[in-house]
This record gives sequence, structure tokens and C-alpha cells, in this order.
Amino acid sequence: MMPEENLIRVEEETYEGADYIGEKFYSLKDPNLSAFAESELRVLFAVNDRFKGMGSKAIRDFSHEERGYTETQNSNLISYAYDADLRI
Repeated sequence: MMPEENLIRVEEETYEGADYIGEKFYSLKDPNLSAFAESELRVLFAVNDRFKGMGSKAIRDFSHEERGYTETQNSNLISYAYDADLRI
């Protein structure tokens, strides 16, 4: 729905050295930050700062080293109880 409403642009991207094609999303409108509480904004900015410049593979690799991921069986939901262990 977002592309049809001109809120985002989606481009197909071939990843160098990979055997797959993905999609890259570009925002066409500034976010409405007033929709977030101050505590939520702090989290959003911290995550952005932590992963800025990292690609999806690097972020995936990072997340797969988290305790919540390594101690949870595949296909199971990761408990919020692991939040204190996050390396962010």
C-alpha cells in the first residue's frame, strides 16, 4: 500500500557476490516523529546509530549472535526476557 500512496519507493537490487536479488526501500516522506513517545525515539535513534552503515547480512549475523537467538529453538518466538542481554 505504501508504494501506491507514494510513501516509499522499492527498487530491485542484485547483491554482489550473492546468488539472490533483494529489494531496497526508500522513504519518500519524512516520518511523523510526533507519533512516538520520547523513550521510543531514544530506542529508534540508538538502533539507527548502532547499525548505520551495516548491510542486511552484517545485521543478520550480529543478531544471530545474540543470546536470545542462540538460546531459542528455530521457529520459536524469542522472549522479551532477553532484552537486558542485547548488545546495543
